[in-house]
Amino acid sequence: MKQKFVPFYPFIFPIYAVLLLLANNTGEVEFQIAIRPAIALFLFTSILFAFFRMIIPDIHMSSLATFLLSFILFSYGHIYEGLKSLNLLSPALVRHRFLLPTLLVMLLGLFFLIKRAKIKSNITLYLNASMIVLILLPSAQLINFSIKSETLSTGGNPSQVACDPMADIPELLPDIYIFIMDAYEREDVLAELHGFDNSPFLDWLEAHGFYIAAGSLSNYRHTELSIASMLNMNYIQSFPDRYSIESNNRMGIIGMISDNLLRHELACLGYKTVAIDSGLFWTNWQDADYFLTQSSGPLDDAKLLGRLTNFEALLFETTIGRAYLDTNKTLAENRPAILTDQFDEHRARILFSFDQLEEVSKLPALKLVFIHILSPHPPMVFGPNGETVNYANFNTTPATSNADNILLKAYADQVQFLNTRLQEVIGNLLTASESPPIIIIQGDHGWADRNHEDKLSILNAYHLPGFDVDHLYPQITPVNSFRLILANYFNADYDLLPDISYYSSGDSVFQFEIVENTWDAKR
Repeated sequence: MKQKFVPFYPFIFPIYAVLLLLANNTGEVEFQIAIRPAIALFLFTSILFAFFRMIIPDIHMSSLATFLLSFILFSYGHIYEGLKSLNLLSPALVRHRFLLPTLLVMLLGLFFLIKRAKIKSNITLYLNASMIVLILLPSAQLINFSIKSETLSTGGNPSQVACDPMADIPELLPDIYIFIMDAYEREDVLAELHGFDNSPFLDWLEAHGFYIAAGSLSNYRHTELSIASMLNMNYIQSFPDRYSIESNNRMGIIGMISDNLLRHELACLGYKTVAIDSGLFWTNWQDADYFLTQSSGPLDDAKLLGRLTNFEALLFETTIGRAYLDTNKTLAENRPAILTDQFDEHRARILFSFDQLEEVSKLPALKLVFIHILSPHPPMVFGPNGETVNYANFNTTPATSNADNILLKAYADQVQFLNTRLQEVIGNLLTASESPPIIIIQGDHGWADRNHEDKLSILNAYHLPGFDVDHLYPQITPVNSFRLILANYFNADYDLLPDISYYSSGDSVFQFEIVENTWDAKR
């Protein structure tokens, strides 16, 4: 009797496509974010299979037809990018108008070749086995990442120490506000690269009692490392149990963002914590005493199924959706409708953060308020006056030199709008607070990648009431921000560390290269 094999491989492939992308973005998204797109692609594949079963009675051939078509639909973005990067064909030929029909004809020919060769059962056996092997690869990578993350996250935690009472604490303690403005560059870089004069905003800050560290660099290029080192008042290298040089696993460092030494020290003094949803799970202090997030009303619930997450938008680029996106690489008026909700959600979250600060100021003292605003980092969603401006693709930036120039201007426009909102919010905080608050406004890193120093250049502004500004200096880095504040306001035993800035690539996050600060030499 001839052995028969049930063809299940078409239904594994869509799950593999999602798991592969998830495995390539470990640490950037939570695993559960992949559930919805996996279900969607699985259901779409099931519909394809039902369609082909109606017109192709043989289950092996209908399964093969389903697989071949879903392969094109779900892998098209990868194929397109691969052909472009390999330079095997003329750029004129690697275009959607040529590539898509060519792939369809090739797979149609392959389908009929297999059908005529009468190897249906063999091809089912081979593809079943291949899909099992393929899906095991990202699955193993994700499991390994989870195990290592658990190990790193249980490493020595700087906040797990007993409260050490500080001497001579002032009777009236200030509220503390930390604004992390993602990728907000230093004044000189804004002027040189973007042609943007940021002095009106900086002058306004100085007029309201701020000190501007005009030559500041971040300590690290990557957001997780930069924020974790600032909040724990030490360099990442001081926590070797939290990371491995051979791995890009950042989960141990991410665990130090919400569970940090600064928060612990201030909690010992009776401070409550307030945090606002940033949109990134790894910078959210969800266990804060007050964690503010946008509530979902009936209209939001109705739109839920039509809204793409960042991960889903990235997945969309790897599919046939890449061809659709590439035909719409212009500004807002021609933006793909499928991404509209995501742009709107990003805008709404940033505006929500600013709007909530007026209510936050009314909360009883003492409070430590942490706000991470994902701007002026792309996507560019605000014009200079707050008007809606969007690019066609949420996750990537335009590639041509002309588009780069447009993007540089769009970044500066977004900075201008953020400056306006920051002035409004800070003005309110200064007038509404019972006692003058401590306010820090910092970039976590720069945005321009002209050189390593530009990538680390940041806005770094301090409102320290009653503080001798002679203790501050232009090239102070974030790792020393709260060492300085705790030592001078609360008489805590913190000496300043050497100001060192480290660059590392996305491929080797923990292989650091020291970057010299040449700001003083340029003056």
